[in-house]
Amino acid sequence: MDVRLGIEKYPLVHQPCFLAALFVLLCTPSICDGLFTWQTYKSQQLDGLQALLKAWKSTPKIESNLAGWNESQKYPCNQDVTEDIAPNWRGVQCLQYINCFYTNKENTTRDCSTYIIGLTLQNASIVGSLPRDIGYISTLTTLELTGNPQLTGPLPVTLNETSLYVLDLHDNAFEGEFPFFGDEYESLLTLDLSGNKFNGSFPYLQIKNMVFLQILNIARNDFKGPIPEPALENITQLVELDLSSNALNGTAPTLKTIKNLQVLDLSSNMFTGTLPDLTTMHSLRSVNLSRNAFTGAVLLSSFFNRTENNSLSVLDLSFNQLTTDPNFWNISELGSLQELYLDNNLINGTLNISQLHALGLLRTKITNSSSSTNSTSSVLRVLSLMNNNISKVIYDVNDIANTATVIKLQENPFCNFSDPNDGTRCFCEQFCSISGSTEDSKRKIVIIAVVVSVTSLLILLVSLAALLYRNTKYKRYLQLQVQQTSFELPHETSMLI
Repeated sequence: MDVRLGIEKYPLVHQPCFLAALFVLLCTPSICDGLFTWQTYKSQQLDGLQALLKAWKSTPKIESNLAGWNESQKYPCNQDVTEDIAPNWRGVQCLQYINCFYTNKENTTRDCSTYIIGLTLQNASIVGSLPRDIGYISTLTTLELTGNPQLTGPLPVTLNETSLYVLDLHDNAFEGEFPFFGDEYESLLTLDLSGNKFNGSFPYLQIKNMVFLQILNIARNDFKGPIPEPALENITQLVELDLSSNALNGTAPTLKTIKNLQVLDLSSNMFTGTLPDLTTMHSLRSVNLSRNAFTGAVLLSSFFNRTENNSLSVLDLSFNQLTTDPNFWNISELGSLQELYLDNNLINGTLNISQLHALGLLRTKITNSSSSTNSTSSVLRVLSLMNNNISKVIYDVNDIANTATVIKLQENPFCNFSDPNDGTRCFCEQFCSISGSTEDSKRKIVIIAVVVSVTSLLILLVSLAALLYRNTKYKRYLQLQVQQTSFELPHETSMLI
């Protein structure tokens, strides 16, 4: 049965605050206790679900992967309030008790509209494609089909007939170009296409008007070519931007207008030129620009602004063509940075560990007198400079004994051609100990063992001496007894005569 709605479009669905209202309504207990309630669906929406079931009929173990999906059971949600008792359709979310009205004078029966608003199927082994009929479900606000490697084909353009806030299709096998939806997706909050087979140029026209977008993830696809200069300037609400593992080239995209960005990943592309300017951002936590072809000197102070951003903890610039001299860094440049990766770049010369310590750039071990555990202080937790051209390292014994920062210099000339010593073991193998202190410990153990042995021997000798003294005294007593007996015998004999 179809209920005629008062409006053709649903303006409420296009407001960002609508999501919160949806969750409240979905989680509110039924207020129809004691009532008989009819749930009325739009027939087109039910047709859309049936089209999905038909397209996915080759899904293995369909009774569990698509539990409840049935051609004969047309109602997908809350079967406990319908006359047909059957399982709910897995992954289908509905908005219920809308436009309710009583159908009898006693007010014991009412009719309510139900809208399909979400479809979430994770790791459901879906086999097939996404049919055009998905557009029939016009009130759909969330579409999450993830982890289905046999879900293939292009995305239907009819997705623009839905009201999506969340489009998450990661780790499937969708292919072709990402379709152009016009202005219909301007309220989209999350767009995750990662781990598919999408191709073509960067989807600039498709996303430029998604002004409320907070998460944009197109990683692990086959997008190619440069990113136009104004591509991201309107998407100022981005919190996470992941373009990694594609074939994008040219200069890095301009990000100056995205001040709330927290996670940036441009790794494993073919970007060239200097590092992007991140100085206007104040919420960055993680930046990964590795495996590109960025060139020039790494000037951390011009790369990000500590006064604007003191939350950046991980920076990965490895596998580029960058130069820098860590000996001239200062603590004000690093800010809150805890992990810095500069592997496989063009860094050469001498690394002065002692100077880095003196500048306060490395963490040091601080022994707590009331506990056997160590705490750490200061800046970097990891400094990785592997596979560069560092030929010499300046350090002293205290640098090895007191450093809590993990320093990685593997595949540098210093590690490849130096004789094994405490420094190479610490900085090339991350096994930090002082061999001299080990010898001292062994020497102390030997001395203690000797002292214990000598003490035990002395105790034994004293015991033997005491025993011998006691035996000698006893022998002397026996001799006196014998002498006394010999003296008394003649006297007794004479008396007998």
